[in-house]
Amino acid sequence: MQPTAVRCSFIILLFIHSSCVLASSPSSESDSSEERVNWTTTITGPVCGPYAACSAMRLLGSDCAPKDLVSARYIGSCEGSSGDEIVAAIEDNGFRAQPASGLSVLDLSVAGSPFLALVRPETVAKRYTHWVTVVPFEGGFTIFDSGRRSSFVTGAELMATWSGVGVFVSRRSDDSPMVNILLFRSLQFTTLMLICVLVWRVVPKLPGVGTERDFLLFSTLFVVVCSLVLICFADLPNLSRGSSMAAAPYFQVDEVPLEYAIECQKSSGAILVDARREVDFAAGTIPGSLNVPVYARRYDIFQHLDGRNIRKEQQIYVFCQSDRCDFDETIAKQLCSLGYSNIAVCSAGYREFLQHRSSATGVEK
Repeated sequence: MQPTAVRCSFIILLFIHSSCVLASSPSSESDSSEERVNWTTTITGPVCGPYAACSAMRLLGSDCAPKDLVSARYIGSCEGSSGDEIVAAIEDNGFRAQPASGLSVLDLSVAGSPFLALVRPETVAKRYTHWVTVVPFEGGFTIFDSGRRSSFVTGAELMATWSGVGVFVSRRSDDSPMVNILLFRSLQFTTLMLICVLVWRVVPKLPGVGTERDFLLFSTLFVVVCSLVLICFADLPNLSRGSSMAAAPYFQVDEVPLEYAIECQKSSGAILVDARREVDFAAGTIPGSLNVPVYARRYDIFQHLDGRNIRKEQQIYVFCQSDRCDFDETIAKQLCSLGYSNIAVCSAGYREFLQHRSSATGVEK
């Protein structure tokens, strides 16, 4: 193998790695702009698209307000904004909007601009109907989700809930994010082909290798090289968590009697989780329960569990309003996707708990 060819392949690989690192590193502008998109109000209704678009533009220096984008032009139905409506909202405010599909988290890392991603609204949802703003940050991604505080996710976690579809947002005077992605993919392809050519030239010269074995050996080396490339760019430390999140809509959880769950709470320290809304929880709940409301998204659940020191293997029982309510199953699947392994739902809810307590009080009297 010629030294010049070795140096060329090394330089290309180093350039690819440097591009990833530089693109995923936070800029001072992004740091200073983050507070501009941490809204202080809770958002309801199908306005995630305008909020995501406004968040991206504010990260780029705009002073637009979400209320300026809440109109029929940008929200065409009760389900929210379409991709075309998101593009119109961005371009009407003087920024470039570029729809894209079939993307990976690596593409987002090298794009160098905010991205509006179409994701599942909850981990357990099966449809992609929610818009969030995604920005690369220190080996992962910062998510700006409507009225919630920004949160950090890994690449594997983002891929678990993202459709690969979205809109890049950039200033008209800046380079197109798609150019960076195409350049990066070209460099990847060129590097891989260069390695394959070098291997092909070297294999016939190896001692004891006949021409009839060239193809088999080359194929084997090609697979090894591809595997090494995937390992280098894969988010292996978070692969298990990402796969759990992707499978969350299809989790099956056990069901136990509510009385049994309450007894386990008293005797063995099991955790009771009330999946009802915060206002219902405040009005009354089973003693010792903690609240994780049904509308809590994955980014919010840790906040509700913060300070509880709950182990991932600890037994958790989830209940809601009644035996006809399915809030408990939604939260149970969310908890499973976050790595909690011993989750069950209760066959009855708070209404049955009150009825049982009233009947028991009546018997005592």
